[in-house]
Amino acid sequence: MSDSKVTYEQLVEENQQLRRRVDALDRKKQKKKRFSWWLFRVSSTPFVGKRLKKSIAAAIEEYKQDRRLSVDTVSDVSSNVIWRFTRVGIVALIIALTPSFILIFQTWLLTNQNRLIKNQNIRMDQQTHLIEADRRSSLVFVLGEILSDLGDELKYKDDSKRNISATLKGRIVSLCMAMKPYRYLDKDSMIEKPISPERGQLLLSLLESDVTKTSMQEILTSANLEYADLKDAFLPEGYFKYGRLSYSNFDNAHLEQSNFALAELQFSSFRKAVIKGVDARNTKFPYADLSYVEAMESDFRKSDFSYAKLTGADLRDTDLRQAKFKGADLTGVRLGNALISSEKWFEELEAQNVKGIDDLEDEYSIIKGKGKKDTYQLIRRQS
Repeated sequence: MSDSKVTYEQLVEENQQLRRRVDALDRKKQKKKRFSWWLFRVSSTPFVGKRLKKSIAAAIEEYKQDRRLSVDTVSDVSSNVIWRFTRVGIVALIIALTPSFILIFQTWLLTNQNRLIKNQNIRMDQQTHLIEADRRSSLVFVLGEILSDLGDELKYKDDSKRNISATLKGRIVSLCMAMKPYRYLDKDSMIEKPISPERGQLLLSLLESDVTKTSMQEILTSANLEYADLKDAFLPEGYFKYGRLSYSNFDNAHLEQSNFALAELQFSSFRKAVIKGVDARNTKFPYADLSYVEAMESDFRKSDFSYAKLTGADLRDTDLRQAKFKGADLTGVRLGNALISSEKWFEELEAQNVKGIDDLEDEYSIIKGKGKKDTYQLIRRQS
């Protein structure tokens, strides 16, 4: 009997221990469940929102009580769902676009930085050219001395004896070699091509001094006058024969009745210049710009206009016999009464890839010239 009692008491004790363990596990499980639910509520609130949670809770409570949902409850839940997802979408969109905005801002900063660097490089380049221009313009003092000596030599000479000494000629030729072309600042920007204003000033002074053609020709054949700047110059009857004047600027200059025979004028510019009645026989104009030049009654026999630009040039009454126009641009050129040396002139120019020849062929006809062999004339067709 006592053994049974002991066994019973042991069983009761073990049962109580088991109950305590089960209760402890239940409490731990409930605690964990409550913590998980709390964690879910806390973490979901920023995404779901309090208003949406309240509306869902109200809907659930209403359904438990009435087993149905009213229109207002459904509408409230739906509006909160739409509002919440819209808000989350906007936030997500902002988060997604933020890196793009940062990249755009960085690109803008880099673009501005590159522009500043480019401007700095331009200013440094301008400064370099200005230093060089200042150094070369210092030769103006030497030019002034030579012109002063020129005036002294010619002061007491009549028109027939206005020759200059060999010493002065040598100084002029040497000075032309020293006065090299350069770029300078014009209206806050560098000019596109190098030019030598000093060479232009020297040439202008020599022509204005009325030295004899003999002395002038000796200087022109010896001196390097390329890149001379004679823009807007007024030099009627100027003497440029044999001159080495390539790359020079004669834009808007008045050079009526001047002598350019046998001169070298490659790459020179005569835009809108007035060169009526000039003698330009055997003159070299390759790649020159003679756009809108007024050259009526001029003599261009055997001159070379290869690849020159003569857009809108006025060449009426000119002598173009044996002149070369390979690759030239004759668009809009006026050629009334001009003399040529072939009745197949248009076909010859077309074979040489001359631009604008079709319009000229439609506008002008070729007739035989009077009294001269191998001479033809361009006559404008009657409209």
